[in-house]
Amino acid sequence: IENVGFEQLLEDAAQLREAISDEEKGVTKLRDDLDQVKDACVSLSARARNESVALSAAKQEAAELAGKREASALQLTKRQAALVLLMAKQEEVQGILKGLHEKAASEGAEVEQQEQRA
Repeated sequence: IENVGFEQLLEDAAQLREAISDEEKGVTKLRDDLDQVKDACVSLSARARNESVALSAAKQEAAELAGKREASALQLTKRQAALVLLMAKQEEVQGILKGLHEKAASEGAEVEQQEQRA
């Protein structure tokens, strides 16, 4: 009976050692998994920071471009106003030239008439 009891104890001890070994392997696997999750979290955090910095830079660039666009629009408005003034001045000069040409033609016709009478 003592041998049977001792044999049973040895068998139980072997099973316990095997169960402990399995649990240790499971714990090691869980630690590895936790390390991988931690690394992934660190990586995602770094990526989020990088994207935040990139987004901030993009927002800054967009603001700068908007400022340049506004300045260009203002400059365009000024140039359009100057062009309108130049076109009005051109029309005025063309009117004066037309008047001078008409006057010259009229005077030329008068001179011809006087020459024909003379």
